[in-house]
Amino acid sequence: MSRGSRTKKTANKENSTSDPSSTNAAGTVTEQPSNTDKKTPRNAKWTTADDATLVATLREQQAAGNQADSGWKASVWVAAAQALAGSEAQSGGAAKKPKGCSDHWSLLKNNCLIVQKLRGLSGFGWDDSRCLVVAPSDVWERYIKDHPDAEVWRTKSFPLFDDIISLIKGRFATGDGALHIPEEDHDELNTETDDELDRQIAADWGADDSFV
Repeated sequence: MSRGSRTKKTANKENSTSDPSSTNAAGTVTEQPSNTDKKTPRNAKWTTADDATLVATLREQQAAGNQADSGWKASVWVAAAQALAGSEAQSGGAAKKPKGCSDHWSLLKNNCLIVQKLRGLSGFGWDDSRCLVVAPSDVWERYIKDHPDAEVWRTKSFPLFDDIISLIKGRFATGDGALHIPEEDHDELNTETDDELDRQIAADWGADDSFV
């Protein structure tokens, strides 16, 4: 092979590497997607497996003495984020940060209180095998008529009930005022809404406040 041929092939290889377009068998040039076109997700997405990991971490932290009547220590949410590090590869969304773990725990806690309230109502019960609130159809229909937001719990299971109730028992009211159905899309925006908690988490996590 001549030196000129080798030079031409080298140039063609360099051009094919740097050029994001390609030519198919029909001779049509197509543009390849660029990595820079991908937007970094802002929302953390939670799966049932992620919920279980969060609750298991909180149980460990409770056993370690990091829960008081007034709430959890900021270091707990750092430990939770570390336990969930990399989970976004399965769940999608953004990485789960300490503040996001705290916010998601509030959602799980509220849901647990709702389930506890429903279980205690006249005519209602609990199916252990399905982890589901149960009641005769007429009982559900009468209740949903006055509390339409509760309809989701007619078919929604809550397998973490026992674990979560052990973390909140004796710490939160379960009266009528506690029965509030929050929005639950499992897409949570990593925002900063509690300045004091944010500062404590930042101190425990490190100097990089991007993890808050």
